[in-house]
Parts: sequence; C-alpha cells; structure tokens
Amino acid sequence: MTTLPAPKNKNKKIKKFKNKKRLKTKVVESTTIFVGDENLTTTIEDDLMATTETLENVTSSGKRRSKNRKYELIFRKRELLPMYLNKTNSIHVFRVDPIHNINYCTITKNFSSMLRAILCFIKKPHYVKYQKDISKSAWTYKFCSDNNFSRRISKVADNYTDGDIDKLMNNWKHVAFVRDPYERFISAFVDKCVVSMEWKTEREKCYGCKSNVKCLIKRLYKRVIEKTSYPRKKMTVTYDDVHFFPQSWHCEFKRYMNSYVILKYGSEPKVLVNFYKQFFEILKERGVSGKKIKYIRRYTEKRRTRHATCDLWIRKQIEKKIRKNTYLMKILYRIFYYDFVVFNFTLPSIPK
Repeated sequence: MTTLPAPKNKNKKIKKFKNKKRLKTKVVESTTIFVGDENLTTTIEDDLMATTETLENVTSSGKRRSKNRKYELIFRKRELLPMYLNKTNSIHVFRVDPIHNINYCTITKNFSSMLRAILCFIKKPHYVKYQKDISKSAWTYKFCSDNNFSRRISKVADNYTDGDIDKLMNNWKHVAFVRDPYERFISAFVDKCVVSMEWKTEREKCYGCKSNVKCLIKRLYKRVIEKTSYPRKKMTVTYDDVHFFPQSWHCEFKRYMNSYVILKYGSEPKVLVNFYKQFFEILKERGVSGKKIKYIRRYTEKRRTRHATCDLWIRKQIEKKIRKNTYLMKILYRIFYYDFVVFNFTLPSIPK
C-alpha cells in the first residue's frame, strides 16, 4: 500500500514548531547547564549520600511524624545550618520612617526596592510633579539619599531614640518582609545572573558561576558552611551573600524576632493581595494620611519594579528544572530549612 506524502505546508509547520521548541530548550539549558564544580562535588555528594541513607531509615521506621520533624531528622546526621547567626553585621538593612516611627528590615528580593521608593514618597511627596509613578527607579535613586539607612538596631536607636534600644523596640513599629525561600532564591538568580548578567562587568558576581545554577547552588552551600563553621574568621559579606543567604540570618532576628511584625511577600496573586492589605493597615495605623496611602496603592498593587522576574518565561523553566533535580533540592533544603520553619512556609517535597 502506497503512503501518501504529507502536505508541504504541514511539513513546514511541523519543522517550524520543532525549531522553535529546540531554540527554547537551548535557552534554558544555556542558563542552567549543569557543569560540575569538581572541587566541591565529592564533599557535597558524600553529604547528600548520608542524607539519603538517613531518609531511608526514617521512612522505613514507619513512625508518624510531622513533615517538619521528618526533615529535621533527615538532616540531623550532618547537621543543619544554624537558625540564626551571631555576627553578620553587614547583612542587616534597616530603613526607617521617622515621621511615623516605623523601622523596616529589608531583605533583598522581598519588596526592598519598592519600599525604598515608598519611604522616599512619604518623606518628599512633592516630587510627584517630576515622577508620578513611584514604582520607577527614579524614586529610589534620584530623589532621596540613603540617610534613613542603618546596619544595626543599635544604630537606629543612636539616630532616633538617643541610643535607648528599649525605647526604640517598645515605641516604634518593627516590620520585616519575608518570602518563600525557593521563590526568593530563584528570583535572585534569574534577576542577577540570567537577566542582568551582572557577572559580565564584575566577574565575581553570582559566585563566579555566570548563569550556571548548579555551580551557584554548590558554591553558595560552600559559602554558608564556611560562614557557620568558622564564626570567628573575618569574612566580608558580599553582594551575592546579601541576595542568597537565608532570610533568618537577616534583621537581627536572633535577638529581636518577637518585636517584629512579619509580612509575607511573594509573586502569587493571593499572597500579594494579603501582603498589601496588611502593609496598608500598618501605614494607616501609624498615621500615614489616607491621601498618601491611596497614591501608594495606585502605583504598587498592580505594578512591578524593574527587578521583578515573576512573569518571565525563563524563570518558570529554571524553577521547574531545579524542583525536578533531587541533588539540587537536597542542597537547597540544607541551606534554607530554617527559613521554612521559622517563617512557617510549606516545605516542598524532594523528588525521588
């Protein structure tokens, strides 16, 4: 029986579709190519082998345990990273609204750029005649200096309550913004290493890994291990550390956690609706005028800063690839476990 040839137009469409699919795949693979970082591989794989053995033991025990408790047992053999750090002065970033006595701890990739613009607007609302949209970077860098910025709670107290920390903690509102640890990690990686490609001008950025996510995760792991294993060793906190270190290491949470109102930020619509509701309630409670709140709401709720990555196709592909990779997920668990626990985020499952 003779097989009829497919119509020419159909063949062209199929070929075009395949080429398009191949091109997309190439883009993803070029930004997430898993080239081994040989000097780290052996140590990390030994660690993860121990993790797998412990996981099998816990699973076979048949005991009922909560998910958090289960994963705490999984990683106990090689120890999890500490929940908090004692000395990480340069990782803390406090921005204040002295008019309304609010101290914000900002963590990169968690509403930090938008907050800086909002505080600038609250202080200098007359600048809207030059730049209406406060979500634009002009508000962040053009109209306000960094004089509302501190690295320590004690410095905030020195500047605003004559050094009286108790007075600061009791009379001011303290707000911190947190985010799902994996979402924050992926957002930072895509923004700094894939879209901006900051490593093109400064080689050491992205831990020297360019757009290689496996390399970056392993070097981040090595970095946090060094930071926690040798606490007395003088180690400069880098630009990458600030963007990728666990959130529980920020804000002097170890000492002042109970003084904070924690707001959960994220890219999911439901999370954002709840976040803005709580945020505007705090502004209203502290006496920010309804007129200012209305203006802030207009240019924030439906807007994104230039650093946002949530709508990018490449981000979704990278996230999918990481979540399917057991090796990388185990390393990320070890780094961010306490971020999930401390801030009550749901622990995602590790693929088998």
